[in-house]
Amino acid sequence: MSRSSLNSTLFYGGTVKVSKVSPLHAAAQALWLGLTEHCGITIDRDDTVRRVEESFTEMLDGYGKNPVAVVNQCLFSATEPRSLVIAQHIEFFSLCEHHLLPFYGEVHIGYMPSAKLVGLSKLPRVVDVISRRLQVQERIASEIINAMVKSDLKPASVYVKIDSKHLCCGMRGAKKPDLVMTTFQSWHDLGASPNPNNEELFLSLLK
Repeated sequence: MSRSSLNSTLFYGGTVKVSKVSPLHAAAQALWLGLTEHCGITIDRDDTVRRVEESFTEMLDGYGKNPVAVVNQCLFSATEPRSLVIAQHIEFFSLCEHHLLPFYGEVHIGYMPSAKLVGLSKLPRVVDVISRRLQVQERIASEIINAMVKSDLKPASVYVKIDSKHLCCGMRGAKKPDLVMTTFQSWHDLGASPNPNNEELFLSLLK
């Protein structure tokens, strides 16, 4: 059996099912043929189409996964006095829905617990689920907040800061590869009497 006829592929120890006649395969094939025709070249590389299909399957595997369920997988009672919880430098990669080019950087998440805490590893997993979709940076932050607010964590407040580089501005267009885009969003439970100093504290603690 040739490699191009396989209907699954292995990566990072997992298996991604790839249909032999999937729309993604057809799109990858059309893209490859269109690019070579545009460049006026002929390159016979069936494996490129397969690799493109597998790459997009992996990079977009956040679809069909529920970030709220990820948060709910590991919750426990907050027995200590409530204090601000921060997870910094969560690396992420995503695809810009405007140009299908990557943007990447770090997410910093903070929250003020109410009665529960979430397992530390679940916050990076939430970031992975949300970022592995066609995205814009601002929506990643709002979807992280929504996942935490809608979960059983029920935080009193949530803060999300994202710093990232966009290849759509680095490789093309403005051609500024060192440009860093920073966004910040917050949410507060108005019924929980949020401390306005927590937002300033969150930003001051980021290193």
